[in-house]
Amino acid sequence: MFEEKYLAAVRRVEEKLLQKVGENTAFDLSDLVAVFTRRDNGSWLAVFNTKETVALSSFFEVLSLNQLLEEGRDLSAEYDGMVITFEALGLVRSDIVTRGSRFYPIEQLYRRLNQEGRLPQTQLKLARTLFSTLLASGELGEKAPEYATTTWLKKAARLFRLSLPVLLERYQVEGLLAVMPDQNFKLYLDQQQCSLLYVTTPTDNDVPINTTVLDLEHFVDRNIKTEAQLCAAFEEVELFNQGINPRTAGFVDLRKELRQSPYSTETRNTIRQLARLCEQRSLTESRFAQPARSLIIEYELADQELDDMIGIEFSTDLRTFPNSSLVRSYYLTLPESESTSRGVASLDDLLTGRISTESGNYIASLRSLRQLFSTREDSWYSFSTALLRLDRPQILARSAYLTSRLLSKKHDVPIDTEKITDEAAVSCYVTGPVAITTINYCRVTKTFMNNLTRLRIR
Repeated sequence: MFEEKYLAAVRRVEEKLLQKVGENTAFDLSDLVAVFTRRDNGSWLAVFNTKETVALSSFFEVLSLNQLLEEGRDLSAEYDGMVITFEALGLVRSDIVTRGSRFYPIEQLYRRLNQEGRLPQTQLKLARTLFSTLLASGELGEKAPEYATTTWLKKAARLFRLSLPVLLERYQVEGLLAVMPDQNFKLYLDQQQCSLLYVTTPTDNDVPINTTVLDLEHFVDRNIKTEAQLCAAFEEVELFNQGINPRTAGFVDLRKELRQSPYSTETRNTIRQLARLCEQRSLTESRFAQPARSLIIEYELADQELDDMIGIEFSTDLRTFPNSSLVRSYYLTLPESESTSRGVASLDDLLTGRISTESGNYIASLRSLRQLFSTREDSWYSFSTALLRLDRPQILARSAYLTSRLLSKKHDVPIDTEKITDEAAVSCYVTGPVAITTINYCRVTKTFMNNLTRLRIR
């Protein structure tokens, strides 16, 4: 399988870089922005965003990013193996692979080599370099233009995401709901000039003069449109200001950026604050009710063992929140020691009727298993959506796939097994090459493979 060979190439790159660290403890990955490999295991190309040349082993040819941009060689032809890089590098060289099975995010390389502390400054410096390059070529201006605004926003959003980790290091993350860069994007990149939105105004946040801090109460009437400007935010912010539209080019998912950073506790506390606010608003405005429950489910799931989970049940009395309103967690199978526990149940318990849900309780489950839970239409929530919000797509793909595999071996099940097969295929499609590589090791049903082919998952 090509995917297995590509991932093996990544491991070899890791070994060589670890060897370099062993030889020189002062060496780190700062400013490493790309590694290009070959299928024939020939020499690799390492690219650093520096002016000085970085010395590596004989396995690497080394170029600066400026040299790479000036050279005319065809990278896709010369380096036909795994490409380890930042996705944003594709903005300046169209022959750099930044998606598909040959692409490996360089952020993962940093983390696997315990160099994640070098990432924020490396990313900010790269964002500045790429923006300067695009500015010099005329592909981007300092501000979003009146025409072709969407094109500008799509490109600038990729650089905006690169810059966020440094900004998050500077400010209080707990309670942070949105980051709005200055409309002059160059000014933002150079000076981090921006506005920050919190659930409530933080009292101990030391904010520089070029930063504006807002709370939700004062954000309602703010004139902002993500159709024309950049904003990284939680999608629920749209409830308070409809100018924040998650479906527009200027919107960046702040929840996802935080999930990929070391802020799990702060993010969970933000979810708690936002859930309580939405629950309070729901008493007078019904449109806040469903988002409040979705946030509560997300908050509870963040503290659960998610491997092989297929659903979760909550009490309808949410007045005790943030104290847990969890009734029961549902898993594919359970160890013998937990088979009689009141707080957990298995898929088999649901199929045989040994366990039944209380009518009216809130349920989050895989969509294809929905009919196993006796709950009202307005009390069911998508478990898949909750896992994606937690940035756990691999767990979603694994749970959906294993559920489809388990049900394919059973007879007379009261649900349509074709539905769970479709859900597994779609989950793997969302997850990408890592999930597909994992599935290649498994013996899967013909129906499942047909669905993967139909969705053209590679």
